[in-house]
Amino acid sequence: MTRSTIVLGEGMVSVASALHLQRRGWFSCADRPGRTNDVHYHLTGLPHHIGPLLQYWWHSAPKRYAVIVLSTESCFPYRREN
Repeated sequence: MTRSTIVLGEGMVSVASALHLQRRGWFSCADRPGRTNDVHYHLTGLPHHIGPLLQYWWHSAPKRYAVIVLSTESCFPYRREN
């Protein structure tokens, strides 16, 4: 029986899923030729990103994060015990 699947997207979750499936023999990674993972940052782009970065920083403080986690607890039907 031949097993195959297609993973669409090039984000972190898609790549991680594709690598996991590849280890299990379900997938062979394919990408467009000539692509690189080079990332270039420019200071001129900082004003566009400063708002979301500051919001992330603000909400990731330990006390604020705990409030967020407790407020979303009912959304998850399972509970992991330590």
